Amino acid sequence: YTPGGGNTWTITPYTGNYMASLQPTGATSYNTMASTFGLSAADKTAIQAFLVAHAGGGQTTPTNASYMSYSNLQLTAGTKFTVAWNFVATDYTPWNDTSITSLVATSGGGLATINNVLGQYSVLGAINPGSGNYSTNSYGSTGWELATYTINTTGIYTLGFGSFNLGDTVNSPILLVSGKQGTTLNGT
Repeated sequence: YTPGGGNTWTITPYTGNYMASLQPTGATSYNTMASTFGLSAADKTAIQAFLVAHAGGGQTTPTNASYMSYSNLQLTAGTKFTVAWNFVATDYTPWNDTSITSLVATSGGGLATINNVLGQYSVLGAINPGSGNYSTNSYGSTGWELATYTINTTGIYTLGFGSFNLGDTVNSPILLVSGKQGTTLNGT
């Protein structure tokens, strides 16, 4: 990936594994993504508040998105798992394009703990400095990180990953998802 700013990112999955690449390119809306994940109105409001708080002078309205979800996951209380991810910014500050993960109970179940916080979602990578633990700045990459999940109540869940633009539909962010962490190289 060569997003600009002099950066060229070579990103590969863990040896023998594959990775998904989520980059908004069409008309799929942020609202469609959030609805597919099963996020509540309160969660959508909280995500919007996060975007406003970290705008840095940029737009705060999510436009198009790219996502994947896994539904009907039967998970037992006490289960813990991780998923590897890597966010690549193809835009510059203050266009704070963002990525999230979610784990939403659809039958039985309850709130899970995602990245050490009780809730239905967690912000992963974003562009603007100070936007959570994994901000990239202009044209940056987080490198491979791990999202952690702990199931507190047995039930059926939907797991989701998505990336989305803010204020426009160009220079779309990339969220890579894999079972294990791979490698990330800048330049050569």
